[in-house]
Amino acid sequence: MENWWAIAGTLLGALIAGSAALLNSVYSAKSTLKRENRNRLIEEKERDVKELETLYQDILHSLDKLIRRLGSLETNELEKYYKMEIRMELISTKEIVDKLNTVSNDISKMASKLPKMPEEFIPKFEEDYERQSRLNNRKKAKEERKEKAEEFIPQIRKEYNKLSELMKVDLQKRRILEVDEYVEYRKKN
Repeated sequence: MENWWAIAGTLLGALIAGSAALLNSVYSAKSTLKRENRNRLIEEKERDVKELETLYQDILHSLDKLIRRLGSLETNELEKYYKMEIRMELISTKEIVDKLNTVSNDISKMASKLPKMPEEFIPKFEEDYERQSRLNNRKKAKEERKEKAEEFIPQIRKEYNKLSELMKVDLQKRRILEVDEYVEYRKKN
């Protein structure tokens, strides 16, 4: 009978030790999975913020070029800009997208109200005095455009600065949020 209690005690001890080991490994696996998931979310957050920062920089740079060039860019640059606008609508806040649309519309209005430039093509067979006349006309038109643009540029720059400030605040918010808060922030925006 004594053997029976010894065997039962050993089995019970083994059962308890086995259960404890099993529970420990389950807990460790859950803890490791949770830590890995959190690390993945932290990396995603950092990548998202970096991507958004680059997009904001590119948008601001393109807008600045549009302002300096009085609303005109080469076709491929405009296409790139339009693509960035679409990307902004997908990943930025509504407030920033609205302000971007305001700045873009203001630039478009300015460009449409500026005097048209004369034709740039100057044939080689043209006499020198005709060529000089065309060049003078272009120079005069450029000056008129620049003068007329001065009516619009201060307001556009003001809106541009507001957009830039909104972007800075958005990036700062995203950077300081904890991972769980950041996930909620993304869902909300």
